[in-house]
Amino acid sequence: MHNITKLAAISLIALLPLTACSGDDAENNTVAAPKQNATEQKAPDTAKDAPKPDANADTNTPAPEKTIVAVVNGTQITQLMLDKHVEYRTRGKKVTLTAEQRKAVIDDIISLELLKQDAIKNNLDKDAGLVAVLENVKRGELAQVNVNKIKEQGKTSEESIKKQYDEYVKNNALDFNASHILVKTEEEAKNVIKEIDGGAVFAEAAKKYSVGPTGVKGGALGWFGANQMVPEFTAAVKKLAVGAYTKEPVKTKFGWHVILLQETRPANVPPYEQMKKQLQMKAETDLIQNTIAELKKNAKIEITE
Repeated sequence: MHNITKLAAISLIALLPLTACSGDDAENNTVAAPKQNATEQKAPDTAKDAPKPDANADTNTPAPEKTIVAVVNGTQITQLMLDKHVEYRTRGKKVTLTAEQRKAVIDDIISLELLKQDAIKNNLDKDAGLVAVLENVKRGELAQVNVNKIKEQGKTSEESIKKQYDEYVKNNALDFNASHILVKTEEEAKNVIKEIDGGAVFAEAAKKYSVGPTGVKGGALGWFGANQMVPEFTAAVKKLAVGAYTKEPVKTKFGWHVILLQETRPANVPPYEQMKKQLQMKAETDLIQNTIAELKKNAKIEITE
């Protein structure tokens, strides 16, 4: 246990300096180039003065996943593994490692690999809890990579986002001031409508019959935007003329409503630039949800509980 604690401390110390090489600090960690004299500082005037490419230079740089930086008991540690290790430890920050830092990170990975190999030797990788954790991590990582790919391939164009905004403005052009009477059954709602048709005051009927929290206030909801109510309620309100009430009960997940529209006013719709990011995110969310729905539709799923 003492050795593991010590290893963790060494690992942390080795990695902490990495953040100093990110962002604006990168300039401060760059070794200054030696000063040149006036002749050396002069820019080349002609093509013949330009530096010639090295004909013997190796332009076929191995891919990170093929570049081996260490081998631990036969297990290869690649440059890609090192890159991802640093990316994880620095929470995705772009860093430039010094030679000393690179050596420390490689040593850190070697230590972790040795601990992993020792765990496997002692059959710790067979632990059911660990297997479940690793499977969940793998599932989550692969799902996220797939989500990123789906979003990139289905990236919404500027024109499409603008159309969404225009549609939003159209659907949310007005705010509404309305009252409603909420009851539990369609029959009750129809009876309330008959009473109002017969001359009953809407607010008094709300106080008498409504089971909603606004009943004591005569059903008054106050001002609300089109997207603040459930779709069925909003759709019914939009069809009403000011001063009119619904002649048929309106069903929502809350029950059955009789709705009175008292007045409207122009809505304060945010400008396009303010809503652009929100609309982009909604488009991405809709794309992912539609993809999942399609995958579920074509999948064989059995829930056994």
